Amino acid sequence: MKPFSLFHRPRFPSELLKLSSGIKTITFIFFIYNIGWGIVAPIFPLYINSLFGNYQTVGILAAALEFFALLFGLFLGPMLDKLEKRSLISTALFLYLPFSPILFALNTLIQLIIFRVYHAAIATGLWLTGEAYVREHSESTKESQSIGMFDFGAGAGMVVGGLIGAGIITALGFSVLYAISIFGTLAFFI
Repeated sequence: MKPFSLFHRPRFPSELLKLSSGIKTITFIFFIYNIGWGIVAPIFPLYINSLFGNYQTVGILAAALEFFALLFGLFLGPMLDKLEKRSLISTALFLYLPFSPILFALNTLIQLIIFRVYHAAIATGLWLTGEAYVREHSESTKESQSIGMFDFGAGAGMVVGGLIGAGIITALGFSVLYAISIFGTLAFFI
């Protein structure tokens, strides 16, 4: 591979198409999964604000997710080399199936913090395992391209989801929060 140059036209598409089918599949799964989050991410703070009438609760819940994800990451990280990654990814996606209905059933801060523990467990499991899967299935000289394609797929899902969400929010209101479970289910079956 030639070194990078500002005047050299990169061959991204042709190089990415040569990656293994496992990398392409996991990228597509995370693309589909992230469409749901792209739809929901801009609306979620507004939904929490509508429940509690303040953005302090939004901040508390955002911090709770990251705090519990940190704890689960410390626990799960060392175990990943010993576990079968496809099963963990499938399990995490399966646990997203009831995500939206459970979210709509909650109405107190304590319930939502407990829900954030659940959310942190499945999100951390999914993302750490997905990235470990990409590293494990990358060819020895294509690790950067593989993780780049994976990150591109996840980011593109957020962009596409955001555009979809912008188009349907006025028609569906907070019902767009079901996109998490719907796109999680699609990713699970893929």
